Amino acid sequence: MGIPRRLLPPTAMLLAFEAAARTGNFTQAAQELNYTQSAISRQIRSLEERLGTELFVRGRQRVILTRAGVSYARSISDALRHISEASLSVQANPHALSLRLAMLPSFGSRWLIPKIHMFLGQNPDVSLNFSARAVPFDFESEPFDCAIHYGPLTWTGTESVRLMGESVVPVAGAKLLARYRFERPEDLLKAPLLVLSSRVGSWQRWFERNGVAYDQEEGLMFDQFDALVAAAEVGLGIALVPRFLFAAEIDSGALVPVIDTDTPSEHAYHLVWPQDRRDNSTMKLFRDWLCQQSRLFAGAEPATVCRPRLAEPLLVC
Repeated sequence: MGIPRRLLPPTAMLLAFEAAARTGNFTQAAQELNYTQSAISRQIRSLEERLGTELFVRGRQRVILTRAGVSYARSISDALRHISEASLSVQANPHALSLRLAMLPSFGSRWLIPKIHMFLGQNPDVSLNFSARAVPFDFESEPFDCAIHYGPLTWTGTESVRLMGESVVPVAGAKLLARYRFERPEDLLKAPLLVLSSRVGSWQRWFERNGVAYDQEEGLMFDQFDALVAAAEVGLGIALVPRFLFAAEIDSGALVPVIDTDTPSEHAYHLVWPQDRRDNSTMKLFRDWLCQQSRLFAGAEPATVCRPRLAEPLLVC
């Protein structure tokens, strides 16, 4: 069933509202869109009448979004951005089959991107659109065809395939190693520990697997591995990282394993997609290629597609 036209305000109204919401000023919005200030005001008033609610509280020098306006602005801004990205993709390669992929920043830049030329060489008609996502999201609000995820599978309405596991190793820079002497896992308790916000509790699991009781507060927190590793390199603390992602830094000596023993992580990397896109031929091409690369890398058994079991929103961490 199509979307009712009454729920689709004209683009001019939406552009005027988005610009005014972002700038907080009808005059600035008019200058940006090359409209008059009165034209912006009319477009927004017409939009409010169409929606049956006020979107702004008007002041003498500035306008302020109402509660409804804040929510609507967020959704409209995302929708306009998605339309812009889709238009740009078509312009860049009008004959391509497109695939929109959400990927973990470090896994994407360090493992996937160096290999992606092989996929594109085999599938020259495919256009890939990459977006880094290090925080949770759901497929209902963002128009991705699939996502690379690390962690437990606890969502409804999706399917997934396991790509690979990982092992982690505690690493530090030369400055910190000069201040401490590490010989056994329990020696790490003397030094500051660095934490990835999407993997809170990873240090506790590492100590438990290495036979050490751990009940301390975790230390400095980062939202991406690259920032975490940069902090370790300059001596701010010890980072617990997947060795395969940071082999270059370890091989160069920028990072030094504090205890040179790899510990298997609790979870694994997966490719996840909504059930209603399981028949997307481009996604299936990418899935099959990615599974092949993962098996070559990890020496794993053939991948098995998993069906969802728990009724919770999709999270990609």
